[in-house]
Amino acid sequence: MEKNMGNTDRIVKAVIGVILIIAAIFWVSGILGIIFYIIAAILLITAALGFCPLYKLFKKGEAKPEESTAETESTELQDLKQTKEEVEEQ
Repeated sequence: MEKNMGNTDRIVKAVIGVILIIAAIFWVSGILGIIFYIIAAILLITAALGFCPLYKLFKKGEAKPEESTAETESTELQDLKQTKEEVEEQ
């Protein structure tokens, strides 16, 4: 499985999952408590794996590969050269 969640998403899902479990244990009972447990389990599993099937379904993915340094430096150099040429033309 390829990770498609960023660290921020994973942390938020884990925190919400823990809050739902605590709420189900101490404050919510019955059917709503069971629903809280199920949602919490899904959130905690997806946070632990770093993969969310819904993100894949809707083609959302925060975890993107970093741009290589060589590409970034090359682009910056081209921008600087272009700026220098524009200044020299004036």
